[in-house]
Amino acid sequence: MTQLENEIRNHVVENIKDYVEIPMCDIHHNLFNQDYWVIGYHNAEQEILKHGSVFDAISKIKEYEEFNFGEVYTDLSSSERVCNMLVYILGEECLNGCKSAYDNWDDNLTDDIAEQIINELRSRSSSLPDQK
Repeated sequence: MTQLENEIRNHVVENIKDYVEIPMCDIHHNLFNQDYWVIGYHNAEQEILKHGSVFDAISKIKEYEEFNFGEVYTDLSSSERVCNMLVYILGEECLNGCKSAYDNWDDNLTDDIAEQIINELRSRSSSLPDQK
Protein backbone atom coordinates (compact mmCIF):
# COMPACT_ATOMS: atom_id res chain seq x y z
CA MET A 1 0.00 0.00 0.00
CA THR A 2 1.31 3.43 -0.89
CA GLN A 3 1.61 6.34 1.52
CA LEU A 4 -1.21 8.13 -0.31
CA GLU A 5 -3.53 5.11 -0.05
CA ASN A 6 -2.79 4.99 3.67
CA GLU A 7 -3.68 8.69 4.00
CA ILE A 8 -6.93 8.10 2.13
CA ARG A 9 -7.89 5.23 4.43
CA ASN A 10 -7.02 7.42 7.40
CA HIS A 11 -9.26 10.15 5.95
CA VAL A 12 -12.17 7.70 5.77
CA VAL A 13 -11.56 6.46 9.32
CA GLU A 14 -11.43 9.99 10.72
CA ASN A 15 -14.38 11.42 8.77
CA ILE A 16 -16.92 8.75 7.87
CA LYS A 17 -18.99 9.26 11.02
CA ASP A 18 -19.65 12.84 9.89
CA TYR A 19 -21.95 11.34 7.24
CA VAL A 20 -24.23 9.14 9.35
CA GLU A 21 -27.77 9.13 7.95
CA ILE A 22 -26.54 9.89 4.42
CA PRO A 23 -27.15 7.16 1.82
CA MET A 24 -24.18 4.79 1.67
CA CYS A 25 -24.04 5.27 -2.11
CA ASP A 26 -23.22 8.97 -1.53
CA ILE A 27 -20.47 8.52 1.06
CA HIS A 28 -17.61 8.42 -1.46
CA HIS A 29 -18.88 11.62 -3.08
CA ASN A 30 -19.05 13.35 0.29
CA LEU A 31 -15.61 12.20 1.40
CA PHE A 32 -13.71 12.74 -1.85
CA ASN A 33 -15.63 15.07 -4.15
CA GLN A 34 -16.92 17.92 -1.97
CA ASP A 35 -13.54 19.56 -1.53
CA TYR A 36 -10.09 19.42 -3.06
CA TRP A 37 -7.63 17.00 -1.53
CA VAL A 38 -4.84 19.46 -2.21
CA ILE A 39 -4.52 22.95 -3.66
CA GLY A 40 -1.36 24.21 -5.28
CA TYR A 41 0.71 22.69 -8.04
CA HIS A 42 3.76 21.93 -5.93
CA ASN A 43 1.66 20.34 -3.17
CA ALA A 44 -0.21 18.29 -5.76
CA GLU A 45 3.04 17.03 -7.26
CA GLN A 46 4.26 15.95 -3.83
CA GLU A 47 0.99 14.11 -3.15
CA ILE A 48 1.19 12.29 -6.48
CA LEU A 49 4.69 11.10 -5.64
CA LYS A 50 3.33 9.52 -2.43
CA HIS A 51 1.53 7.07 -4.73
CA GLY A 52 4.32 6.50 -7.22
CA SER A 53 5.36 8.34 -10.33
CA VAL A 54 3.41 11.00 -12.17
CA PHE A 55 3.13 8.55 -15.05
CA ASP A 56 1.58 5.92 -12.76
CA ALA A 57 -1.04 8.46 -11.70
CA ILE A 58 -1.78 9.52 -15.28
CA SER A 59 -2.05 5.91 -16.37
CA LYS A 60 -4.46 5.09 -13.54
CA ILE A 61 -6.65 8.10 -14.37
CA LYS A 62 -6.61 7.36 -18.09
CA GLU A 63 -7.60 3.73 -17.53
CA TYR A 64 -10.35 4.68 -15.05
CA GLU A 65 -11.89 7.40 -17.18
CA GLU A 66 -11.73 5.47 -20.44
CA PHE A 67 -13.40 2.49 -18.76
CA ASN A 68 -16.09 4.55 -16.99
CA PHE A 69 -16.68 7.40 -19.46
CA GLY A 70 -15.22 6.26 -22.77
CA GLU A 71 -12.70 9.10 -22.83
CA VAL A 72 -10.36 11.07 -20.59
CA TYR A 73 -11.82 14.24 -19.08
CA THR A 74 -9.15 15.17 -16.53
CA ASP A 75 -6.69 17.86 -17.63
CA LEU A 76 -3.54 15.75 -17.42
CA SER A 77 -1.34 18.84 -17.74
CA SER A 78 -2.51 20.09 -14.32
CA SER A 79 -0.89 18.47 -11.29
CA GLU A 80 -3.80 19.68 -9.12
CA ARG A 81 -6.38 17.99 -11.31
CA VAL A 82 -4.31 14.83 -11.64
CA CYS A 83 -3.80 14.63 -7.88
CA ASN A 84 -7.43 15.28 -7.00
CA MET A 85 -8.69 12.76 -9.58
CA LEU A 86 -6.17 10.19 -8.36
CA VAL A 87 -7.43 10.67 -4.79
CA TYR A 88 -11.02 10.36 -6.02
CA ILE A 89 -10.21 7.03 -7.70
CA LEU A 90 -8.22 5.69 -4.75
CA GLY A 91 -11.01 6.75 -2.39
CA GLU A 92 -13.51 4.84 -4.50
CA GLU A 93 -11.26 1.76 -4.45
CA CYS A 94 -10.86 2.08 -0.69
CA LEU A 95 -14.62 2.11 -0.03
CA ASN A 96 -15.42 -0.46 -2.72
CA GLY A 97 -13.06 -2.83 -0.95
CA CYS A 98 -15.16 -2.68 2.23
CA LYS A 99 -17.68 -5.50 2.50
CA SER A 100 -19.73 -3.46 4.96
CA ALA A 101 -20.08 -0.62 2.45
CA TYR A 102 -21.02 -3.04 -0.32
CA ASP A 103 -23.53 -4.96 1.80
CA ASN A 104 -25.28 -1.73 2.86
CA TRP A 105 -25.06 0.18 -0.42
CA ASP A 106 -28.81 0.89 -0.57
CA ASP A 107 -29.09 1.94 3.08
CA ASN A 108 -28.26 5.08 4.98
CA LEU A 109 -24.95 5.05 6.81
CA THR A 110 -25.42 4.26 10.50
CA ASP A 111 -22.97 4.40 13.38
CA ASP A 112 -22.80 0.60 13.30
CA ILE A 113 -22.01 0.46 9.57
CA ALA A 114 -19.44 3.24 9.97
CA GLU A 115 -17.78 1.24 12.77
CA GLN A 116 -17.71 -1.87 10.59
CA ILE A 117 -16.07 0.08 7.76
CA ILE A 118 -13.54 1.62 10.15
CA ASN A 119 -12.70 -1.81 11.55
CA GLU A 120 -12.28 -3.26 8.05
CA LEU A 121 -9.93 -0.44 7.09
CA ARG A 122 -7.95 -0.76 10.33
CA SER A 123 -7.54 -4.49 9.81
CA ARG A 124 -5.90 -3.78 6.44
CA SER A 125 -3.37 -1.25 7.70
CA SER A 126 -1.39 -1.04 10.90
CA SER A 127 -0.70 2.67 10.46
CA LEU A 128 -4.28 3.87 10.90
CA PRO A 129 -5.07 5.68 14.14
CA ASP A 130 -7.15 4.11 16.88
CA GLN A 131 -10.64 5.42 17.31
CA LYS A 132 -10.90 8.60 19.32
